[in-house]
Amino acid sequence: EIIEEVKRLYKSDYRELVITGIDMGSYEDPNDDEYKLDDLIEDIIINTPDGYRIRISSLETSQMTQKLLDLFINHSDKLVSHVHIPLQSGSSEIVKAMHRKYDLEEFVEKVNYLRKHLPYLALSTDVIVGFPGETEELFMETYNFIEKVGFMRLHVFPYSRRPGTLANSMKEQVEQSVKNDRVRRLIALGDKLSKEYMTKFIGVPLDLLIEEKLEDNKYRGYTQNYLDLMVESTEDLMGKMVKVSIDKDFKAHII
Repeated sequence: EIIEEVKRLYKSDYRELVITGIDMGSYEDPNDDEYKLDDLIEDIIINTPDGYRIRISSLETSQMTQKLLDLFINHSDKLVSHVHIPLQSGSSEIVKAMHRKYDLEEFVEKVNYLRKHLPYLALSTDVIVGFPGETEELFMETYNFIEKVGFMRLHVFPYSRRPGTLANSMKEQVEQSVKNDRVRRLIALGDKLSKEYMTKFIGVPLDLLIEEKLEDNKYRGYTQNYLDLMVESTEDLMGKMVKVSIDKDFKAHII
């Protein structure tokens, strides 16, 4: 059913498909428990025409198999060089307290493997600050880990208590004012990292898929490495893939 939907969408000239779902990395064919997400992505790639692209949404590192990593590397013409990997915390102590299924060493190992082969790789992530027991020292472990990895985009959230959860009953709840301050500091770090990442692509040709028409002949879209850019054109660009480059002010121009 998924492959048939992929074929229908491409025939309707959708230029990019986003593969998404809840706990997507746990996918398996209900009729064949040996057929996993990486097998599905491989079949989607096979059924994707040249000039069209696939984006995979959120995946935890524990769900990124070697086969899936190699699909990113060997099919970068179709599978875009952008990966959203939820981090939640860059502190091993907090990751353990959250009962996450991954460790930070595995996170870095897989990111480095991809980066070795994909120089354009863009990494985005989710981070929760203020989880119970997160001291300033543990928060700084997260801050420093994010800076070291060099994410191009951060989605930062303060921990919020939920009745009935284990975390809600934990001692050492973090004050809201402290959580707010940590959110602010990580957002500022995210802005800095985003600019550093974009600087690498000044003057580099990029493929921009136009997804939205704005006012005054302005169009907005995303590059293969998830840069959110705007261009101007008197031509109707909706749904088209155009070559662009960005200048030192991070403004995009059609080339």
